[in-house]
Amino acid sequence: MGVRGLQSFIENCCPQGTIHVSLATTGSRYHREHGKPAVLVVDGMSCLRKLYHPGIPWIYGGQWNQYLEELNNFISSFQKAKIELVFFFDGRVENSKRAVWVERRLSDRKKVESIFDHVKKTGKEPCASMFQIPVSLAHFTRLALKSLGATVINTSMEADYEIAKYCRQNRCLGILGQDTDFLIYSDIGYYFSVDHLDLRSLTTVKYCQENLCTRLGISVCQLPLFACLVGNDIVAASVLENFHRYLAELHPHARIPGYRTLVPLVAQYVAHYGNWAPTQKDVLFIEREVFRDSSKYGLLREGLRVYDLEADYPVPMSPRKKQKFDLSHEGQLVSTPVIHSTILEVAKKQHRDSENIVGVLNVMTVAEVDSGMSLEDDSDLSLPSSAVILKPMRQSMYGLIYGIREHPAQRSLVEGQGQARYEASQDGQLVVGKNAVEEWCVYARNSLKCADIVEALPLKDETPSLERLWLEEGPEVEDERLKAYLSCMDCTVTMASIKEIPPCFWLLCTLLHYLIKHTGDEAISDWELNAFISQAVSMTTIDVAALVNLQIDVVIPRAIHLATIFLRGVTTALAVNGACYKPIRMQDGLPWQYFDGKLFHLKYIMAKRGADENELCDKNWDAVQQFRLLKRFIIKGTRLDNSRSL
Repeated sequence: MGVRGLQSFIENCCPQGTIHVSLATTGSRYHREHGKPAVLVVDGMSCLRKLYHPGIPWIYGGQWNQYLEELNNFISSFQKAKIELVFFFDGRVENSKRAVWVERRLSDRKKVESIFDHVKKTGKEPCASMFQIPVSLAHFTRLALKSLGATVINTSMEADYEIAKYCRQNRCLGILGQDTDFLIYSDIGYYFSVDHLDLRSLTTVKYCQENLCTRLGISVCQLPLFACLVGNDIVAASVLENFHRYLAELHPHARIPGYRTLVPLVAQYVAHYGNWAPTQKDVLFIEREVFRDSSKYGLLREGLRVYDLEADYPVPMSPRKKQKFDLSHEGQLVSTPVIHSTILEVAKKQHRDSENIVGVLNVMTVAEVDSGMSLEDDSDLSLPSSAVILKPMRQSMYGLIYGIREHPAQRSLVEGQGQARYEASQDGQLVVGKNAVEEWCVYARNSLKCADIVEALPLKDETPSLERLWLEEGPEVEDERLKAYLSCMDCTVTMASIKEIPPCFWLLCTLLHYLIKHTGDEAISDWELNAFISQAVSMTTIDVAALVNLQIDVVIPRAIHLATIFLRGVTTALAVNGACYKPIRMQDGLPWQYFDGKLFHLKYIMAKRGADENELCDKNWDAVQQFRLLKRFIIKGTRLDNSRSL
């Protein structure tokens, strides 16, 4: 996101706007001039494709231990140059930007279809041009950086504004990212390109705001107005089309000019208002001239406020209403979630410090969850989408957070074309924030025209008090946290059974147990389960170099889809664990403890060809014993439990 066309303009039409620099030299100069180490703020979301680059195999579900080393090398490179890094990540998608989010997810779906077409035709890894980041990469990157000792900050909304404000308040060296909004904010230090970053030499491109303004013929204080009139995340380019045609003197249905023409034309228009920021009177006049539609008046003012770092975070002028039992979402009842104030304070701190999955706080505060596109083959009807498989798990988590203890009234679910609504009986009605959550989840045949309204359900065991789980301590409470987690995971094994397993496998085992229960007979077979378990136990004896050097003979579409479902399940299970106040230590639940994409693919191929547990465990007796222990737990009480007495 950012300012439409500005990235291309500054790189292709403004030679003085980009300057090649050494970050080490720039950081040293900063240290001499300010007498303190240079702090570089990293826009985490825009850096994901630099951190997990196409050189790391991505089609198999993620090379998580290799990625952990890449992140460590990234941090170390800056530490050697005596530059401190502070990573920022987005919280939730703002309502004003949801349409853009949906548009991008639908575009991603087409890319995923082409990836699976390639794999089915060739049996080979897709080329780098088809690169798709692994599922849940943003979640795992936050937690990985945190585990490496980095400073990681999650924002409540999108991070741009808080990044800029943090830089100004702390007089940081600047920002490393790839979002042209950072060219618009004033007095925030330097803006460095992550796309042009060479980690070996620690060189990159610095975007020069002053030189850009000289090229455009406007002042720095006029950049916010310029950004809004070109088109940005608040003032969409689509609502500016008639204005842009007017500037270019085109007829009403002509094609909108490209950035080479449009950017200078908008700058000329802005320059008519002198070299100072527009007054309120100017803004009101400009809105009338630009939009010529009273329903859009106020949009420009909202866009300008986004760049005002003197204010608190700018709240959109028309936020989604959250007063008690307001009607919104096309007639859907909405209520503010009622959460104990101390729990909310703890949850907000955990969220900001990257000590919990983002979705937990979002459910507590705005009753909204989203998950984007992932490598799932919609044409494989034997494997449902991960969003569908994991829905009961999410519903139990919502029930725990909202304190749902009574079984819901009988309701019939109506789904189709991206919409889901409940026809309430006389006994009750769904209220978002009270007993339901808005979900924006990508799954097969979901057009994302609106959110699904998903009911919060009580746990199968008695739903415990959230206050007790979060605010009390002691051995009994610890057991209650674990019991609540197991109940959300639909895991009916005894507490003693799970404690026989090493804690680093608790999440793996409970998730696989859940997936077997919540998929049909044709979904996950016994030999496919063997592939999951054997790769997990084999990871304890294989180092990162060996994992990197693994060779895969053929790429199997179904194995890609299964790995994606599993990893989406890891993220959801971590959220459940966080809602239960972490009966599983966060470090024990992270994927590099028990999953490697290439290793799983290799074991999948072996298992499909008939390899037994001894072969799958590399003829290592200790690994075989651990394999059997984990499998006994996983299949207990499921369709794969032939004895029903293990």
